[in-house]
Amino acid sequence: GVLGGMGYDVFWSMRFLELLEFRQRHGHFLIPQNKTLGMWVRKQRHSFQHGLLSSERRGSLMASGLEFDLLRRDWDAKFQ
Repeated sequence: GVLGGMGYDVFWSMRFLELLEFRQRHGHFLIPQNKTLGMWVRKQRHSFQHGLLSSERRGSLMASGLEFDLLRRDWDAKFQ
């Protein structure tokens, strides 16, 4: 399979750690959407907005500081 026998939980955890490392290096979550990590983040945001994430994953992503409502973020940024 795509994950080479690796369970999805392990794959998710690896991507999450990659996300945290990206933020630590760059100071933000503005990941290019054409990169594997960017596509993963887009999928997590979509899953979050549609209630498809487990409470554990939702909590981890929220604790990381990842924003889920990008339209609101952009709107708020214009008025700060």
